[in-house]
Amino acid sequence: MEQESRSYYRPTSLERIFSDLFDIYKRHFGWLFFISFFSLLLLQPVLLRFQASYTDLLARLEEDPTLLVTFYRKFLGVAVLMLAYYAFLQPFIILFVVRREEDPSVSVGKIFVETLRKYFLRSFGILLATVFIMVGGTILGLLALVIGALFSLLFLVVVLYPVEAVLVMEDEGIFASIGRSMKLVLKDFWRVTGYILLFLLFYMMASMILSTITMIPYAGKFLGDLFSSSQDASGLGFLSYMSNPLYVVLNTLTSALLQPLGPILSLLVYFHVRYLDDRDRQAREEPLPPNTDDDEDIQDLLR
Repeated sequence: MEQESRSYYRPTSLERIFSDLFDIYKRHFGWLFFISFFSLLLLQPVLLRFQASYTDLLARLEEDPTLLVTFYRKFLGVAVLMLAYYAFLQPFIILFVVRREEDPSVSVGKIFVETLRKYFLRSFGILLATVFIMVGGTILGLLALVIGALFSLLFLVVVLYPVEAVLVMEDEGIFASIGRSMKLVLKDFWRVTGYILLFLLFYMMASMILSTITMIPYAGKFLGDLFSSSQDASGLGFLSYMSNPLYVVLNTLTSALLQPLGPILSLLVYFHVRYLDDRDRQAREEPLPPNTDDDEDIQDLLR
């Protein structure tokens, strides 16, 4: 895809990148919210079943330690499902924004099919590789104590943040996308780190506020169950409200409000670092201007 023709292909600043982020979000809010909400709603039955299974296994674990294998197997299944969910949703949102910016009439169905056909499997591989890279980097960081692990994790989060945008915009393979993402972000690592940290701070605060609003109808039950003497064996009876259908819908609605922001930011970060990389490459490829002073010296020597 040609990057130079895109309005966000440019160096950015703190004010500009967040202005662009919310401008894109607002312009495409309807479809982005609907896709995020619908996909999250499809996940809820599986997550609720895992939550109930987790509570039951935790209560019986002391009597039968072999149930730990069952727990890890179910946990792995949910983890794979979540990876598949993000492997579709992130490239879909990025592709949706790019296609709709180019042609507002392009159908959502066409973007959906293109995401599944061209990017889903590679996106899943990228996320899986990213998990292993982050776990490995964190373990290596632990050799330098906890602070080293935190710095290792932060570094990997930052350099891999636009990897899904690299996949969609440059149509690279799994490891080529990972390597390309790292190379591009290192062009302006500290500035990008600042953008991502501020975004994560905003995301966590917004998520806490929305979660608190969602819990308001269940605050009395939550506090009552929390201090009740009739807790179940696992001690998690105070979380029973989370299986309430109304809570599930409300929680899905609030989560869907924030879901599209991360992929949009990764696209804007990609355009920023891609511009810097192209500018540096063009500067290296431009021929040096003739040195007239040296030419005059040579002519003097010839005389």
